[in-house]
Amino acid sequence: MAQLDHSLDAINVLNKFYRCSVLVYVEGDDDIPFWSAVFTELSGEDVAVEGLGGSEEVEKYLARVVDDDAKIVIARDADYSLVTGNRVTHDRVLYSFGYSIENSMYLTKAIVKIAAICNRKVAAPEAEVSKWLDTLTSECRALVVCDITSSLEGLGVAALGSNCDRFMRSEKSPEFDKEKISARIQDILPRVTANLRAKTEAILGNVGGYGMHFIRGHFLASAVLRYVAKHAGRSVSNETLYACGIGQFEKDIGRSHPHKEYYAAAVSRAVASCQAL
Repeated sequence: MAQLDHSLDAINVLNKFYRCSVLVYVEGDDDIPFWSAVFTELSGEDVAVEGLGGSEEVEKYLARVVDDDAKIVIARDADYSLVTGNRVTHDRVLYSFGYSIENSMYLTKAIVKIAAICNRKVAAPEAEVSKWLDTLTSECRALVVCDITSSLEGLGVAALGSNCDRFMRSEKSPEFDKEKISARIQDILPRVTANLRAKTEAILGNVGGYGMHFIRGHFLASAVLRYVAKHAGRSVSNETLYACGIGQFEKDIGRSHPHKEYYAAAVSRAVASCQAL
């Protein structure tokens, strides 16, 4: 884990220590391969990516970029910042396209390929995966809106959580149970009122509307794991899913990934800003 016990001059020459032209700090170790792929494939620069071990450390380093103009790049999960407006606008501060890196890792074509790898013989039909993902996104909408509302208003209500298990039809099913979702929504409505939800919906409309990219990353990954395991006909570990997801993302981000333009623009600004210092 990196430490912040450096003067500004020391921070600004850390890239020489790492033997790179751009030094990127991310929240944790799971983020390193993702952002390494983004910068390597889209920048053409020698890049080093280091994990800081938590959001508190990220905030410290981010402050050094904003307040002291430190020659480092911060890459972090967006969370709900697109809706809440609670994000820093700076060329050397990057945010994931969706809630977190998982929202860029587990898109339809990637899930198709991951499921095929885990099955080893039969690929999942793309139309089937697309329909499943669309259904997941639609059926989770009310939960996500409540979750965003809670974040906006500081209500402390975890509508979604980091795992989908409580909302599924059975122990291993990749399908959501509408009655379980409805029951959870009814339970939190007294705290997440209709007026507050309407306010959230209006803000969502102003930022392009609701979509899969607003679903919590770990929640999404837990559902994808169930789908992949069902297609494979056997148990699939979180580690296997992550490894396959990162591997596929590394292949796609430099070619035809739907979020390529978003990340390429962000990387270009960050690299140019570093080179200008």
